[in-house]
Amino acid sequence: MRPIRIPEWVSRFGRVIIAASIGVLFALWTVFGGYSGLEGTTINARFRLRNWLYPWDDPPDNIVFVDINDAALAAFTDDVTDFPIRWPWPRSQWAFLHKWFRELGIHPAAMVYDIIFDLADDAEVRRMGYTIETEEARPGTSCDEFFQQQLEREDDVPTFLAALFTPQSPTPFTREDYRRRYESTDRFQWLEPPDSLKRFGIPYDPDIHGKAYHARDVSIPWDSRWWAKHAGTPPERLEELEFMGKVSSLLEPAEGVGTTTMNPEEDGITRWAPLFIEYDGILYPSLPLQVVLHLLGTPLETVRFEENAVIVPREEGSDIRIPVDKWNRILLNFRYKRPAGKEDYATAGFVYVNFWQLFDGLLALKEGREPVFHPRALDGKTLVVGSSAEGTYDLRAIPIAQRFPAVGTIGTIVRTILQEDFLHPAPPWVDALWIIGGTFLVGVLGLFFAPVQHALATIVLASAHAVSSFVLFAKAGVIVDFSHVAFAEIMAYAVVTVTQYFQVSSLFGRYITPEVRRFLMSNNSALELGGQETEVSILFSDLKGFTSMSEKMTAPQVISALNEYFGPMFRIIIDEHHGTLDKLIGDAIMAYFGHPRPTDDHPLQAVSAAVQMQRRLGELRQKWEKEGKPLIRMRIGVNTGTVVAGNMGDAGRTDYSIIGDNVNLASRLESNAPVDGVLISETTYERTKDRFVFKEREPILVKGKEKPVKVYEVVGFK
Repeated sequence: MRPIRIPEWVSRFGRVIIAASIGVLFALWTVFGGYSGLEGTTINARFRLRNWLYPWDDPPDNIVFVDINDAALAAFTDDVTDFPIRWPWPRSQWAFLHKWFRELGIHPAAMVYDIIFDLADDAEVRRMGYTIETEEARPGTSCDEFFQQQLEREDDVPTFLAALFTPQSPTPFTREDYRRRYESTDRFQWLEPPDSLKRFGIPYDPDIHGKAYHARDVSIPWDSRWWAKHAGTPPERLEELEFMGKVSSLLEPAEGVGTTTMNPEEDGITRWAPLFIEYDGILYPSLPLQVVLHLLGTPLETVRFEENAVIVPREEGSDIRIPVDKWNRILLNFRYKRPAGKEDYATAGFVYVNFWQLFDGLLALKEGREPVFHPRALDGKTLVVGSSAEGTYDLRAIPIAQRFPAVGTIGTIVRTILQEDFLHPAPPWVDALWIIGGTFLVGVLGLFFAPVQHALATIVLASAHAVSSFVLFAKAGVIVDFSHVAFAEIMAYAVVTVTQYFQVSSLFGRYITPEVRRFLMSNNSALELGGQETEVSILFSDLKGFTSMSEKMTAPQVISALNEYFGPMFRIIIDEHHGTLDKLIGDAIMAYFGHPRPTDDHPLQAVSAAVQMQRRLGELRQKWEKEGKPLIRMRIGVNTGTVVAGNMGDAGRTDYSIIGDNVNLASRLESNAPVDGVLISETTYERTKDRFVFKEREPILVKGKEKPVKVYEVVGFK
C-alpha cells in the first residue's frame, strides 16, 4: 500500500481550513441543535462561581419572602384533634392575615400568593391554631367568603393570586381542543373562562405579540358560580349556591392573576420563565410581571413587543427593555449570598420571614405584647407568600441549588426587572463567530507549534475562552457559548494533529516503506538516541560525471534532471522492494534493506532493486536522447553485513541511520563498480547466487581490511 500523499496546499494551509471547518460544524450545531445539557452545566458553574467571587453585598430590601416551611406546617394543628392541618390551609387563615393588616394599619406594597386557590373551601370559619373568632365571620360563613370579604375591604393592599396554565406548549390549541378536553370526562361541559379572569389579559395577536407558549387547561382561584356552570349544574339550582355563603370569587378583588409555571430544561434545571401565556385567545402576563406592572403603574395595554424584547414603559425614567427569547421567556438571574455548608434560600439575600413569625407578630400587636418580629417593618414591601415545605412539592432545581422553593423565582423575576439586572444570551451569530474564531486560531497555532506545544497552546486558548465567558457573564450579564467552543477547539486540535501525522507520514513515505513508517511511529524506543546491531543489505548508487555536466546547466535544469531521475529510483527502492532510503548525497543514493522489519531475503531485494534501477535508467536515457537532454549513467554497489542502526545526534536534532564497516564497504563497491553496472560483495553473492548471473571481478583493497575483498558484477537474472 502506498503512503497517503498530501497535496502541497493542504500541507501548508489545510490544517487551518480544516480546523475552521470544524468550527463551522459546531457553530451549526449550536445555532440549530437546540438545548445542550453540557452548555447548561457550564452556565450552572458560572452562576456558582459568580456568587463565590462576587457575592451579593447589596440585595434589595423591598421584597419579602413569607415562608411556610415544614415547621410551620407542623405547628398549625386542629384545636380539637391536635393533628396538623393538611395543606392547603383553610382560607380563613389568610383572611385573618389581611384583616389584621387592615386593623393595625400595616400597608404592604403588594401581597403575592404563590398558592393555587383552585378548590372550594366551603367549610365554616372556626378557630384553628392562632385563628380567633370574629363578629365578621357569622355562623355559616364559609372560609372562601370570609377570605373574599377581607380582600375587598383591604382595597389599599393589592393582592395577586396564582393561576396554573397547563400544559405549556409551543403549538396553539384549537377551540376543538378545549371542547374535547372537557367532553372527554363525561362530567363537564365546555365553558369559556369567566370575564373576571379575562380582564387580566389582552387579546392575543401573534403578529403583534410574537410567539408565546400556549395552555389548554387553567386552574384559577375559586369561582363558585363559574365552576357550577362548568360542571353542568342546571341554572335553576345555581341559587342553591347561596347556602352557607358559598358564592365567592377571589378573582373579583384580586389586583392580578397570573401563572407561576416554569418548565425546566431537559436536565431538570429551571433557567427560563415565560412572561406571557396564551389561553383560549387571551394573552395573560405571568404573576411576577403583573406585580412589576402594578409597582410601576404601567397598564398592560401599553406594553410593547419587539424582536427578542418586551418593552415596559414607566412614567419616570427610561423604558425597561426586558430581553426575552423567541417565546417571550426571560432568563432567570439568580443572585444570592450563601454561607458555607448551607443551601437555604432563606439566605438568598432577600428579606425572609417565617409565616409563624409574621402571624405571631400580628397577634402580639393585637394583644399589646412586644413582638419578636415587628410586622410594621413590612410597610411598603412586596410580600411573596409561598412554601418551602417538602410536603407541598413546590421545590425546583435551579443553577445555584437543587431544592429551591418556587416562590423564590417570583421574587427573582420581580427584582430582576425592577433593577434591570438582566442576563443577555449572546445572539446565535455571535456564538457562531466565537466558535469559528476559536477553531481558526487552533489551526493557525498548529502552523507554528509542534504537537506537544500545540496541545499546551490549545489548553491556554480554551482557558482564555473560559475566563472571558465568565467575565462577560459576571460583569455584563452576557452568556456566550463555552462548551461548544471548548469542544470544537479540542476537536480541531485533534484533527490538526492527525493531519500533521499524515503529513509526516507522507513525508516518510518518500523515503521508507509503509512498514518502516509504522514501525517508527509505533515504537517509541526506535526513536530514542542509541542503536542496535542488525544485518542489512546496503545499496549505494552514484551518477558518473554528473557534477561536471551540471556546471553547464542552470540551477532549475539541474533540479529538474535530478527530480526526473530520483522519482523512478525511489519507487523501485521503496515501493517495489520495500527498502529504506537513508539519505541523498548530492546525486548519490544510500539505501538499505532488512530494517527495521527484519527479513531473510533482504540481499535479494537489494540486488533486484539495483538491477531494476539500471534498467529503468536505460529507459530514461532513450527518452532523454530523443529530447536532446544530457545522458546520465550510474554505478551501484551492494553489500550485506552487520551494522548499527538507530537514532544519532542529540536531543535537539537526530538522524535515523546506519553506520559500520559494512556501510563503508558498500560505498567502496559503488566507487569501483563499472559504469551502468552493479558490483556486490562476497557475502551478498553467497545469498543471491541462485537467482542471478554473476561475473567475478578482481578483488579490491578496502581501507581497514588486511586482505582484498572478493567482488562480483551482476550480469542479469537467471
